[in-house]
Amino acid sequence: SVIFLARDTEKPELIFGDPMIVGMASLHFIQTLAGLTGQLEEVVVDDKYRRRGVATMLYQAMFELARKRKVVEVYWTSQARRTEANAFYEKMGIEKYPTNVYRAKLNSA
Repeated sequence: SVIFLARDTEKPELIFGDPMIVGMASLHFIQTLAGLTGQLEEVVVDDKYRRRGVATMLYQAMFELARKRKVVEVYWTSQARRTEANAFYEKMGIEKYPTNVYRAKLNSA
């Protein structure tokens, strides 16, 4: 698993001596019978930094690493109500994968 961080290096607001984190994403690698796949989780960009290329940079970095590791495909889910996110994926030319998503709740959070 790899966590990607996007930082605002031009703002003076430092947290523990580092520039403020304005976006993050995690990419998990899963070996399947078909080959190595990736699963994206928790791609988040601070509201004040949306539409400024942060998400694009995060996705480009994740896909670049996945290609280097010879990942066959990368999967993630996005709820239908997340219209801005879904429009972003379409704009990037990402294929919507026809599938059913199932969830087994094992413990309450």
